[in-house]
Amino acid sequence: MTEKNKTACKSIRTIFLLAMSLLLILLALPQFLAGSRLLHTIIYELGTELLSERLTALIQPIDRRYATLRRIGLEDSVTHLDEIRQAALASLAATRYKESGSVFVIGQDRTIYLSTDFTDSTAADFLPFFSDLSSHGEGIIDYEAGGTHRLAAYHFYQPWQSYIGLAISRDELFAAYNKFISISMVVLAAAVAIAFLFILGMQRLIITPIMLLTRFAEEITGGEHPPPVQGPFILELATLKDDVTGMVDSLRRQMEKTSLQLDIIKQREAELDRALKALQESEERYRTIYNAPSDGIFILDASTSTILDVNQTMLHLYGISREEALQLTLNDLSAGQPPYSQQEADRKIREAIAHAPQLFTWHARKKDGTLFWIEVSLKLIELSGSQFIIAVVRDITDRKLAEQALAAEKEQLAVTLRSIGDGVITTDTLGRVVMLNMVAEKLTGWPQEEAAGRPLPEVFRIINARTGEPVDNPADKILASGNIIGLANHTVLIARNGSKRHIADSGAPIIDPDSRIIGVVLVFRDVTEKLHYEQEILKVKKLESVGVLAGGIAHDFNNILTAIMGNITLARRFIDPATKAFPLLDEAEKASLRAKGLTQQLLTFAKGGSPVRQISSIASIIQECASFALRGSNVSCTFDMADDLWLVNVDQDQMSQVVQNMIINARQAMPQGGTISITCRNRPLGVIAGNNAAHDGVSIIIRDTGIGIPEELLDKIFDPYFSSKAHGSGLGLAICHSIIRNHDGSIKVASTPGQGTSFEIVLPACREAVSEVKAEDHVVLPEKKGTILVMDDEEIVRTVVENILQHLGYQVLLAKNGEEAIGLYRQALQAGEAIDAIIMDLTIPGGMGGHEAAGKILQINPAARVVVSSGYANDPIMANYRNYGFCAAVTKPFQLQSLMRTLQQVLT
Repeated sequence: MTEKNKTACKSIRTIFLLAMSLLLILLALPQFLAGSRLLHTIIYELGTELLSERLTALIQPIDRRYATLRRIGLEDSVTHLDEIRQAALASLAATRYKESGSVFVIGQDRTIYLSTDFTDSTAADFLPFFSDLSSHGEGIIDYEAGGTHRLAAYHFYQPWQSYIGLAISRDELFAAYNKFISISMVVLAAAVAIAFLFILGMQRLIITPIMLLTRFAEEITGGEHPPPVQGPFILELATLKDDVTGMVDSLRRQMEKTSLQLDIIKQREAELDRALKALQESEERYRTIYNAPSDGIFILDASTSTILDVNQTMLHLYGISREEALQLTLNDLSAGQPPYSQQEADRKIREAIAHAPQLFTWHARKKDGTLFWIEVSLKLIELSGSQFIIAVVRDITDRKLAEQALAAEKEQLAVTLRSIGDGVITTDTLGRVVMLNMVAEKLTGWPQEEAAGRPLPEVFRIINARTGEPVDNPADKILASGNIIGLANHTVLIARNGSKRHIADSGAPIIDPDSRIIGVVLVFRDVTEKLHYEQEILKVKKLESVGVLAGGIAHDFNNILTAIMGNITLARRFIDPATKAFPLLDEAEKASLRAKGLTQQLLTFAKGGSPVRQISSIASIIQECASFALRGSNVSCTFDMADDLWLVNVDQDQMSQVVQNMIINARQAMPQGGTISITCRNRPLGVIAGNNAAHDGVSIIIRDTGIGIPEELLDKIFDPYFSSKAHGSGLGLAICHSIIRNHDGSIKVASTPGQGTSFEIVLPACREAVSEVKAEDHVVLPEKKGTILVMDDEEIVRTVVENILQHLGYQVLLAKNGEEAIGLYRQALQAGEAIDAIIMDLTIPGGMGGHEAAGKILQINPAARVVVSSGYANDPIMANYRNYGFCAAVTKPFQLQSLMRTLQQVLT
């Protein structure tokens, strides 16, 4: 047998052996891969789940301490918060999970509070780790630290503004998996070895005998007479050997037929010659097609990057001959400067071999040294067991110049957009962000380089302000309709940091010269301040409406109280003080006086109120109001009043409102109970805020032991509508500040969170002796009683005033409006009957009021004595009655004593 036949036989055995080994591996490998992948997934999921549960267990005790702090009202205590944080950090630092597990705490500002993996926030490993960490609020992160591959569960912890995580070595976590892989590989190798032994047995007992029979048959066919076949023939092979021997005679007979077959072979060789000619013609056609494209073509050896062939276009493109091209390297045809060098070209070729076809731009060099831009496409092909790279190059120099011009135009556009006061975002037809101007970057919180390429809803997050539901993507609407759209009202933009802004404006499609939509542009502006202003205006209008209503209610209520208090006063005059009814009437009168204070609060709320002042003891006002405001509460009050405390010239009702507001605020600041201390002292020659002159003053300090006010809010507590309470109106302290300012006084606040708040009010003092003021309570009316004209639109008021005046010995004339009062006064004057005084209601619905009527009466008689009376105690006319021609003022509801004092002032 020839060497060629022996080699063929050996090759067949080798191929058979390899095929069987490969078959075994192909049968075992999928199961091995599936099992290893399943085990890897199970270990990863269970490991990360255990990490997350362990991290949650570590954070829960910290949350419980914060919850305990909130329950006892110390959630704003910096000391307690720091104590919890330090204790928690110490506990976390001592925590170990398995052998390599540890806890890290990293602030949102990249501050490393606790970490065994990182010590420096500027380290190369830390930056990608923190970027992945801050992309999500919580989850699992895979990272490198100091050359160690680690896996961590983390959670953004809001109270610390930090990320808390539990990390473990990936090698430790997957130790079981690695052991499984090692064992599986040993098993697979053993299986392959067994299969190899099995194949060797088959080679010896089956394949070798078959090949011996084959050789015997070939020798017989070649006309030789070989000896009988010898060898290890077993089972069916022994039978086969006998059959082959029997077939020898048959083969000889068939040899005669072989000559005939040779003729047939010759005919086939002729056919092969014709096919070869056709092949040559096909190759010529291929060469023609190969040189026809306008793009240059290289054929490269995939392993060496050697140029094997080029087409004619490539030669023309580079200005070289075919012989020169085959002698050049890729570096000779490139700019030669990184990244356009041989090393980068080899890398691109490796990428094409290992992954997929490559498409990129390249800076090329012609034979004469001219540099130009090309676009290169690389693709791997296999022919006859060898690998080649087909490189197709296209001259894109003109396109590059156009791109540079476009870039310059784009830069000019960017400068223009940066100058626009509105936010501008453009997208492509897939709804991905292309560009943002500076205003849009500021409003969304996304810089251009990070936002580019992201879906619009990720950068431009908008919700409905009323429902909180996400708003449909405006880019999708515009691309679908092709029309300009406006954003819906009440649209809120959520910035990257979570801040919210109300926005308004519109979006439109971007149209190219062929009227095709190539993208979307959104233009929007921040209208948060505008909406806030509009809401404040609406709130003011509502308060004005409520104020008008409150003023009307107070006026009518004061008229009713006038009748009640007047009748109670008269009833007390007719009842013996020793009877049981007398103290009841006294209590009813006090209750009516408190109701009078309530109407005064309504009036102050309605108008702000010009104070109707009288000299008073501020100590008595404070004690009465504090006791009333704290009645039924768990808060006590202590008083420290100077024995020689000066008097003040104030509106008692307004000052009562100030004290009540202060006491109520202090009580609400101590929900668990406590003590309010009130201290009053004289302050000689203190400068009162709002008045440049030096005055003696009375200092009132109201101090509580409540939760306190944060320092950043102290400057805002007197602003209208500002409130730190969930359901507060923000009007209480604003009204107090207004009242104190109208009394030429000052108010200031000092507070320490967790320790309480102190308000100090300073009012100008009145240096009259207390005895002098109390002496005014003794009223002496003239012995000679005259006639008094009473004008009021309410019959019950006219009746009670008539009864009081008649009880005092006066004659009374009644009028229900200004016209009737003027007529009665003119008639009495013409009849020679003097009217000693006129008490006129300031406001007459549907008729002439006291202001206009008093003016007409004073025209008739400039010496007329006119007293103004009104339920609007804060009307400017009541505060400055002399400027309007009146000689006195009496506020409804009034008591008998105050009416007598007014008459004494007018008639004497």
